[in-house]
Amino acid sequence: GLARLLVLAPGPLFAGELWRLVSWLLLAMGPIAIVFCMLALYWFAPDLCRNWGVARFLAIYFGIPAAAGLLACVLTHDPEYGYLAGPYWADAWVALDVLIIGWAISFPRRPIFQFLVLPVAGDALVWATIGLTLLFAIFSRFTAFLPHLLAEGLAVVILDHRLLRRVYLRARQAQLERQLRRRHSRFHVIESRDERSDRWM
Repeated sequence: GLARLLVLAPGPLFAGELWRLVSWLLLAMGPIAIVFCMLALYWFAPDLCRNWGVARFLAIYFGIPAAAGLLACVLTHDPEYGYLAGPYWADAWVALDVLIIGWAISFPRRPIFQFLVLPVAGDALVWATIGLTLLFAIFSRFTAFLPHLLAEGLAVVILDHRLLRRVYLRARQAQLERQLRRRHSRFHVIESRDERSDRWM
């Protein structure tokens, strides 16, 4: 009954129940989810509170997932759905994805052991978080992970626009290198009877 009042769903949200944009981030379904949410908050929240300040931390923690939830509702809304028919979301981990990306951007040189084994830091942690979410979305229902992906994208854009610029510059560099290789492929060796050292033309 309580979850029914707190989950995020397009029907109730567009009927005026705006508290759902925040309340769905307070739900963790199952004891394992609660334990991992508490561990993630314990690992990331203190550093980010010190770095951002409490007000900015709370604005990012609730604001970016709320915007992602609103976008997800807009993208999946169907007027023919009933009150709670169609997709609905209740997942505190969306806000924690935002914290992980924010932590990786704020402390790019500080490594963290993903799955307690693999050391990852900086941009690699950002892309690993997004990649794992995509992997879960592929092997599960995509709509279940739509708010996650939207929140992660918004976090990258809002917290570090330089990351997108680096991605663009790397793609542009790869494109220029391909064009250069294509241009050089027109040159070829002209065989000569005398083995001169300057036979490249």
